Amino acid sequence: MSAKKKKTKGTINKDNLFDKKRLSTWKRIQQKFLSLPLKMLVAIAAIIILGIGCTYFYKVWQNKKKQDMIFQLMDRAWELERANKWKEAIEIYQECRVLSQDDETSKRLMKFEERLLKLEKIAKEFVFLYQKGEMAEYVQNYEETLEHLQKAKQLYIAEEKTLRRLDHLQEMINNLSEKIEKAKENHELLVNKTLPFHDLYKQAERAFRERKWKEAYEAYKKAYELDINVNNVLLERKLKDSEEKYKQEEKQIFEDSQKIKGLILYEGKWVTVEEKKRMEGFLKYQDKWVNFALYKKLDFEHKNTEERIRSLKKILYEKRTSFSKVYLMETNDGKDYRGEILKETPDFLEMKVLYKKGFVERKFSRNTITRLRLENPTVDEFLKKEEKARKLSDYVLLLKWAEENKLEEAIELTRCQIFLIDFTYFSQPHIPFYQREGMWFLDE
Repeated sequence: MSAKKKKTKGTINKDNLFDKKRLSTWKRIQQKFLSLPLKMLVAIAAIIILGIGCTYFYKVWQNKKKQDMIFQLMDRAWELERANKWKEAIEIYQECRVLSQDDETSKRLMKFEERLLKLEKIAKEFVFLYQKGEMAEYVQNYEETLEHLQKAKQLYIAEEKTLRRLDHLQEMINNLSEKIEKAKENHELLVNKTLPFHDLYKQAERAFRERKWKEAYEAYKKAYELDINVNNVLLERKLKDSEEKYKQEEKQIFEDSQKIKGLILYEGKWVTVEEKKRMEGFLKYQDKWVNFALYKKLDFEHKNTEERIRSLKKILYEKRTSFSKVYLMETNDGKDYRGEILKETPDFLEMKVLYKKGFVERKFSRNTITRLRLENPTVDEFLKKEEKARKLSDYVLLLKWAEENKLEEAIELTRCQIFLIDFTYFSQPHIPFYQREGMWFLDE
């Protein structure tokens, strides 16, 4: 009985020990894991170890695969490098550097890239200098040929190991020394030609450098005529260049002189502004440019106006003579007389004086006369003013005076005179016109 109680009591204590409410989550998992059978625990451990091993071997396989790919790319890059395909080789080296995570490999790849870039730069510079020398040789400019080929040789001496690796440059390298010697001979032959040719050539070169195109052209021409077989390709080119520049300079000087004269170039001809306007279909009327249609109308009206002026003047002169010939005279004794002049001499004036009872002929000494004028001087005064008028403003004032004195013929005459000076001053209903851009056109 007592043993049974003890057993029961012990069981209760064990249940209390694994009470779920009192254990943390981790402890519960641990207790559950430990409560599994031994065989199951062994199986789980084996699975874990196998997984770790697989992961390790997979990583090893991946690294091996990547390394093989890098080696393949490196081999391809070497092939491209040997084929002088620098750009493609550099691109593959850069791809290798992206794939490789190893610092040492990356450093090696960077060195490869730098070496290739340097090699490409040296090769390009050598080819550039060599080809420049060949171009100068082609135009027989042996001085420039020597300059470029000697620079190419200096580069070859400095970078011989690098350039010897490039198969496509070997022919250039082998021909370099021979080309330099040949250029020296040709240059010496050119320089040591006859003294007259040499002096002329130097004179032309100096003038060309100083931009004296005419002098250069004449010197080149004389040198060319002196010996056409010496360096003719180069000399012909320089002769042509100097001739073009000389003619261009002469043309510019001529154009400047024409502009100073006030001429302009129009349709291939140097003309005055007036000639240009005429060529464009305009004519000068008064001081204005008008189109041909308006000019015809104005010219016709001009002739009619001149004829009308002559008629109006004739009318006014007749009026002046037909008006009353009565004069008003004042003498130094304060008396006024009214009458017609019968006779005039430097010393005396005979008049038919009007009195209340009729006319009496009297003789007056010039010394006694203080004033003598026509009784109605308006027309006479207008004609005198009209004779003195010269410009537009004179006729404008005269028109105002005629309007104030209500002389119809004088008003019309003055308007006609204004038309002959400036046809735009008054509108012309029978000749409609308008202005555009400083030109006058008939409004048709």
